[in-house]
Amino acid sequence: MHFLSNLIIRISELLTEFRHYSLYELRMKPRSHHVIEKVVSHFEAYLDVDELSDVTKSDVRTYLYEMQEQRNWKAKTFSNKRQYLKTFFDFCIEYEYIKHNPVSGIKKQKVPKPAPRYLTKEEVHQVLSAIRWHDWKYSFEGERNETIVALAAMTGLRNAEIRDLKVKDANLSEGWIFVRCGKGDKFRYVPIPDKLPKILSRWLKIREVHGIDSEYLFVGVIEKKQLKESMMLSIFQKLSEISGVYISCHMLRHSYGFACANSGVNPRAVQKAMGHSCIRTTMRYSDISLGAIKEQISAASLI
Repeated sequence: MHFLSNLIIRISELLTEFRHYSLYELRMKPRSHHVIEKVVSHFEAYLDVDELSDVTKSDVRTYLYEMQEQRNWKAKTFSNKRQYLKTFFDFCIEYEYIKHNPVSGIKKQKVPKPAPRYLTKEEVHQVLSAIRWHDWKYSFEGERNETIVALAAMTGLRNAEIRDLKVKDANLSEGWIFVRCGKGDKFRYVPIPDKLPKILSRWLKIREVHGIDSEYLFVGVIEKKQLKESMMLSIFQKLSEISGVYISCHMLRHSYGFACANSGVNPRAVQKAMGHSCIRTTMRYSDISLGAIKEQISAASLI
């Protein structure tokens, strides 16, 4: 076993093995792995020790506290960095390079959870109206963007889920969207509201007119290939600019959650549709659903 050997093992020597472990065993996204590896490498450069087994809880704690002071980390950043290091040292234990995780015992800092930002129905319509009136540079750009906004607002799909959505995943006849690569690589079925099939059908016809044969539902306007994350960011930045309403895909997701809560949809149903692993996440929308509160309090009035 590794921890019984007399070999000196440095953190940097394990990064390739850690990469394989995180990508293939933990099924981690490449981007997430890259962030962890960057933090681990910075931690090693900071250390005054050469051997992995010499890393102590005090080393980790000092690193986190000093970086927080120097870089003015918020509580969430501190907790994220702590978790990144813990994930790496969990790997070291799993592969028997060390016996104990030096991050264990270092507590996460409490992170205040702000109320999710969401758009009103009027603001969503303002964005859609701006899309229709704007003079877009490319032929199907406006129709694509309008469909993306409508889809996000009426299903609560995440940014990556929309980008990964394939034409065959939208079953308009049965009224379901199959999300094959949700958060944590979990799949789910999301119901299609009554108004959405018409919008999606129109987009499918536009795809045919413009010779778009990609298996992905939404594509770039130049190469007509699957949208990248940077493209989605640019799309929503442009929509914010032309509409005067700050909008993002995640805000539309929150807006969907609030709309469901205000309409009295069962939180368990919302949890399933949005792909939340924990009901507490879903209950954020019910807990601060002002419309539902107003309706229920008004119904209880004695006058």
